[in-house]
Amino acid sequence: MFCFTCDHFFYSEFGSLEVAMKHKEDLIKVMRAIFPVVESTCISHQIPRPVSDKYSRTQLLLSPAQLIEENYPLPLKGAFRARYEEFVLTKDLYHEVTHDSPMFGLDCEMCRTTSGDLEVTRVSIVNEQLEVVYETLVKPYNRITDYLTRFSGITKELLADVVVRLEDVQEAIRALLPPNAILVGQSLNFDLIALKMMHPYVIDTSVIYNITGNRFRKTKLALLAQKFLGEEIQQGKKGHCSVEDSSSCMKLAQLKLANDIEYGDAVLAGHKASVARQRQVQPTSAQQEIATSLFSHVTKLDKSAAVVGSKEVVDGYSNYMSKTLFSISDSNENINKNVQCIVTLNETVVTQTCNIAREHSFTLSHVQVDLAETDDDTSIMRQVNIWCKAVWEHMAYNGLCVILFSGRKGGANGACFIQVKRPPMPCKH
Repeated sequence: MFCFTCDHFFYSEFGSLEVAMKHKEDLIKVMRAIFPVVESTCISHQIPRPVSDKYSRTQLLLSPAQLIEENYPLPLKGAFRARYEEFVLTKDLYHEVTHDSPMFGLDCEMCRTTSGDLEVTRVSIVNEQLEVVYETLVKPYNRITDYLTRFSGITKELLADVVVRLEDVQEAIRALLPPNAILVGQSLNFDLIALKMMHPYVIDTSVIYNITGNRFRKTKLALLAQKFLGEEIQQGKKGHCSVEDSSSCMKLAQLKLANDIEYGDAVLAGHKASVARQRQVQPTSAQQEIATSLFSHVTKLDKSAAVVGSKEVVDGYSNYMSKTLFSISDSNENINKNVQCIVTLNETVVTQTCNIAREHSFTLSHVQVDLAETDDDTSIMRQVNIWCKAVWEHMAYNGLCVILFSGRKGGANGACFIQVKRPPMPCKH
């Protein structure tokens, strides 16, 4: 059997980030090793999950691996301990997070100080009803060298009479948040670093939303709000508003929960589409039975068979084959299995087929032929004719040759040609 095809299937594999986004079974177990998390029977801080939530909000939480990857402050040992030794936890003890755990939108505005770092100068926290539950200006201990007014909205005049310091904010947040609170924000790692606080349960809108298709390219909150909420934020020259930003993050998280895990995420949506395409080409149990029976029929009398093709082709055929019957190799060396899958370059499939044509009772040779719209079909078919002639010449007499053309994708149907190679008739004298 000699088979030509024009179809290619490409599968994209995704990294651990997507796995982490969708598999949270061990989240609490790992968090207990990092944060002081205790099992909770208390429901005083829990409210019923909104009916608009289509799935558990715990599925949007950053995993410990993601927290590290996104540069969140964590109470780990080694370099992390030295880096965050002045940081405080948002609670002394945390309860296990559940689908009923309350969400709080958090956003900070920062100014640059003589320390060289950005220090917090305004903090806003909203609840799920978009009510402001905490709002304050903060005066840094270090002198401000750049108010960054066009971004922060902070001016010298605003902070002139402010007496609230960072430790006051930390104490207020520790008192405000319940032990199973979920913090929601855009690139919230920067806010927590500015607050010098650590928290285990985080939903980061810059992670759960992605319109670039690239995990390393984050989309600004203003663009996310415009695209998904239909709202214009961070407009004008007076700077950002932390209440507006925290509210937008909360609405984005709620919108995501009202849809599905892939909503607004080009990476996960692309993965879902890829899996769907792959499932379309996965063989059914009936197809597997027919394909296996074909080879089993040939090999039941201790005869042998072979499949010759490129790695992509052989991998595709292996989906239809019984793994106990087949063996894959990169040469035509002798093997114990009755059916041999020979992996070779697409350009050398015909040569390999000719080399082993008489060694097996059944040989399936698969050549991939790319037919672009601008290709000269005449020259291509001339080459195919040469290949067929070569295989025909190397076949044994009384052998069955099947030439199968699958057809151009989206074009005409395929065609099949079958011929038995008869021995030459004796000459009559």
